Amino acid sequence: MQIKERIIEESIELFRKQGIKSTTMDDIAKHIGISKRTIYENFKDKESLLIEVVSALFHENKCWLDKVFAESNNILEAVTVVLKAGVEHAHNYQFVIFEDIKKYYPDVYRKNLVCNESEKRKDMEKLILLGIKQGVFREDLNPEIVSYLFTKQSNGLFFLAKEKDFEKYSIHDVFKNMTIAFIRGLCTQKGIEILENLVND
Repeated sequence: MQIKERIIEESIELFRKQGIKSTTMDDIAKHIGISKRTIYENFKDKESLLIEVVSALFHENKCWLDKVFAESNNILEAVTVVLKAGVEHAHNYQFVIFEDIKKYYPDVYRKNLVCNESEKRKDMEKLILLGIKQGVFREDLNPEIVSYLFTKQSNGLFFLAKEKDFEKYSIHDVFKNMTIAFIRGLCTQKGIEILENLVND
């Protein structure tokens, strides 16, 4: 692994554990076992490192999503896998990187995350249309509205994870209730039957 890639990978691990603001370039250098000078030879400053971190996280997520959809029997199966992963990430507090970027590095957030959010909604619109074509989602849905609501609800999990009461619920219970509350309403009878089997597995 090239040193630049290693710095990005190890930085992500530290940012997830202790937050971006609390993690210094010295911390990253010590964690990897290199000099701080080596980091600055690859990244102008912490902000430029964060931009690369965001890019790496989105690339990692896209590769995972492509794999999920390629291996799923239908769009509904893929969506439930993605939704369950979101619940697990919320429980594990893996949202901390993006939350810290939004709070402490607004320029990085605006230039690199807001645009991506729009792209995510467009991708979701395509998935809704595919679900309609497969007969698992209702034909009377507005894909643009549904994709917006789905994205907001999924992101809401990360804020919910900050609530103390959230900890008392199991990942399975949160996943099941969120799925029943939102996804089931999108489904045709065929989709409902598939969803029931997926949720109860």
